[in-house]
Amino acid sequence: MANANSYMDLEHYKYVTVDDTANLCQPGCWLAKVDLKHAYRSVGTHPNSWQVTGMSWCFKDSKHSTYLYNKRLPFGARASPMIFHRLTQSVSCMMAQRGRHSFQSGGATLAFQARIPAELIKRLGDWQSYAYRSFIHIPVKDRMQAVSRLASFV
Repeated sequence: MANANSYMDLEHYKYVTVDDTANLCQPGCWLAKVDLKHAYRSVGTHPNSWQVTGMSWCFKDSKHSTYLYNKRLPFGARASPMIFHRLTQSVSCMMAQRGRHSFQSGGATLAFQARIPAELIKRLGDWQSYAYRSFIHIPVKDRMQAVSRLASFV
């Protein structure tokens, strides 16, 4: 039986090098560094992929097998580096198109949604105060849910 990696057709791609980055730098440009220690595990996978990233397990005292799914980008999957490369390239393009202000807004919003502590958001964005709060975008759907919850207590 073949493993899941043998069914994946991959396109060739080139990683960005330090030299590529240095060639893009001009006077007055901004650079950002991101710690990617847990980055793969931050990227969700499509439900159609779960069948090849899961396993069947029979728990003690159970007569039926349970199927456990890995719903995050797995290490060891042949396509993971390509998927993550595409994602980082997309983020880089958005940053380049929108500039630092939008990156601060997008970064603060993303950090807030990821429930990153306020002190860490301040450090990541180089804010000396809680000014990052003014950059956070809260979707209308979330605002409406909050209003509904508050109304239920009135």
